[in-house]
Amino acid sequence: MPVPDTSATNLALSLMIVALAGGFAGFMSGLLGIGGGFVVVPALFLLAEPLGIETGVAMHMALGTSLAAMIATTARSAFAHDKLGSVHRPTLRRLVPWVVAGAILGAMIASSLKGAVLTGIFALAAFGLSIRTYLGKEPSGHAPPHTPLMIQYIAGVLIGFASAVIGIGGAAFGTPLLNRLGLNFRQVIGTAACIGVSIAIPAAILYGLTGLGVASRPPWSIGYVSVPGCALIFATTSITTRYGLKVHAMLSANALRLVFSGFLMVTALRMAISLI
Repeated sequence: MPVPDTSATNLALSLMIVALAGGFAGFMSGLLGIGGGFVVVPALFLLAEPLGIETGVAMHMALGTSLAAMIATTARSAFAHDKLGSVHRPTLRRLVPWVVAGAILGAMIASSLKGAVLTGIFALAAFGLSIRTYLGKEPSGHAPPHTPLMIQYIAGVLIGFASAVIGIGGAAFGTPLLNRLGLNFRQVIGTAACIGVSIAIPAAILYGLTGLGVASRPPWSIGYVSVPGCALIFATTSITTRYGLKVHAMLSANALRLVFSGFLMVTALRMAISLI
């Protein structure tokens, strides 16, 4: 009796899970304006062993692949939110150059950190953002406090830097600033999706370049970017983003905030457990 090929079975199962993660990431991108990094990064990291990815580069590969796939997924989400009138273009034009600078710096530094350090940073960031989002409130009808341009520029750099380090879009770290600038929650989501595109492009390029000389990368990779992983994520997100947008239009701003907070908390716990 022939012995089942368990390696092929494990690979097929792992790729199916990556595809499902991509589909869920697309849905969340449409729903919350996020690039899906908080879904894709943990999924790729936890699948490192069955996919044959060495532990030392697992987190780097997850971050690079997530950001590369995010270019297409977040761009689709940003375009859709713009059609809905949810993008505040003056704010976007003001922040994008500084966000790009921060993303370049973040990707360069993250590429030199150990995998366990990046995993811990990711879990802490998800936990902190979950609490911050849960405690946050929808802006009132009063005029927001004035935020000096220099503070906005510095915040833009920090948003790009932090997002590139943990492989996510601009929604998570950009939300507090965009709220402070007086945008309502729907404008925050739409504008953050556009900021996510400006983070993903330079960061993904740098993850690809800095990983070129690493011998322990899996096959079919460009640096720290897995080409098959990107293809699977792109294929599934293209189907599910539209459904996230439909749900987004039906939910109140407060409900969207609570969904985002709960989602971040689950992600933080999942990554923290992986370090034990």
